[in-house]
Amino acid sequence: MVLTTNALTPIPQLLNTSAVGRQFINRAMLQASSLQEALAILNKCPRASGFSLNAADARTLEVRTLP
Repeated sequence: MVLTTNALTPIPQLLNTSAVGRQFINRAMLQASSLQEALAILNKCPRASGFSLNAADARTLEVRTLP
């Protein structure tokens, strides 16, 4: 997996403190063996703040911009 991330840092009052930070989500996604598995990890984690994530599977050369 190849990942790139751009953060959208909110003001403290808008931060969802009961959700998972993007660094932890990125770390979990590095363990994924496919883009489908990476999507599953991303979709099951409530996110603390917004961010843009681009992912590529180096074996299949499939590239996705993930929501």
